[in-house]
Amino acid sequence: DFSKDNIQVLIDINPDISIEVVPVQIQQVFLNLILNARGAMLGRGGILTIKGYQKEKSIVIEISDTGEGIKPENLERIFDSLFTTRKNRKTANEHSGTGLGLAFCKKVIDNHNGEITVHSESGHGSTFKIVLPKSQSGIT
Repeated sequence: DFSKDNIQVLIDINPDISIEVVPVQIQQVFLNLILNARGAMLGRGGILTIKGYQKEKSIVIEISDTGEGIKPENLERIFDSLFTTRKNRKTANEHSGTGLGLAFCKKVIDNHNGEITVHSESGHGSTFKIVLPKSQSGIT
């Protein structure tokens, strides 16, 4: 329930989108990106936007938040295994990141012959963009 965290969720997905994927893997990618977006907005609220649309031979999914953004010095490493910026939390119930979530996302998207990119400005939020070919061959 995002409303309890003062987060508004906007969804704009073309209902005619169709794509061949390994569903559980793509669901995990989306879940990870959505939970990361929520985490970036905790304590201040904001807007989580999920967009999905078709291009000629691909599907594009964008997950955006109006959270704290990613510092420029971290953008190059954001998809590296074991890299995390979630350290030294002040309370026991706030978890630190493992540095595996975004690395997993990249691996899954790569295995689906797609691409994942991020655009972020510190203090202004982030947008993760996933582009996947509509038809797949040999995905695992």
